[in-house]
Amino acid sequence: MVVSAAFGNIAGDFIVDLSAPRSQLHVTAASSAGIESDSAEGRLLVAGMSLPGVILAITDLDARSAPFVTSINGVIGADVLAPFVVDIQPDPCRLTLYGKAPPRMAGAARLAVRRIDGVPAVTAGVSDGETSTRGWFALDTGFPGVEVAGARYTRPPPKASAAADLLDPPARLRALSLAGALFEQTPGGVWDQGAPGLDGAIGEAIWARYHLRLDMRAGWLDLAPPK
Repeated sequence: MVVSAAFGNIAGDFIVDLSAPRSQLHVTAASSAGIESDSAEGRLLVAGMSLPGVILAITDLDARSAPFVTSINGVIGADVLAPFVVDIQPDPCRLTLYGKAPPRMAGAARLAVRRIDGVPAVTAGVSDGETSTRGWFALDTGFPGVEVAGARYTRPPPKASAAADLLDPPARLRALSLAGALFEQTPGGVWDQGAPGLDGAIGEAIWARYHLRLDMRAGWLDLAPPK
């Protein structure tokens, strides 16, 4: 998910990634604005909100932004979004931030959410067809597939560029169970970047099927059929 936002004088497209504990600014955008430090503090304008005192880590996002046809200026993560009820609609793709929870969506399934190392996570079950496990999976709105921590491929995946892997991950997960639904043959991969206590991350291959509403403070995630 990509939204238009502005950080100080830097305006453009930012990835919305709930699985990122800390929001980031692309080093290229920072250098163009004369920022040479490891982090920057400023006002962030996003989804109609004006948020003062936002701190973004300066990092190289070239590999992450490679699959996109637009220039990516940064990542808006869980630290910035935590004070709000985050509402994401898949079609039309729309991000809405609420200061307090709106009325519950009709037909929504509610899941308990735990923040692990600052990242919102829900419980889910995964299977490769032979073995299965259940655990806490981060909400990843910046990656298409489902990634499993500590997983091993039975054979090496085909070699491809990082950009190609983001668009079409080289592995498939046999099954994922979430909120009473079963998803089969979803794009998958090995997750090697998560905090202890997280068993993986669930990406847009699943979330794009729902209208999401997340309240990290109250600890719940509502999943409803898209409008």
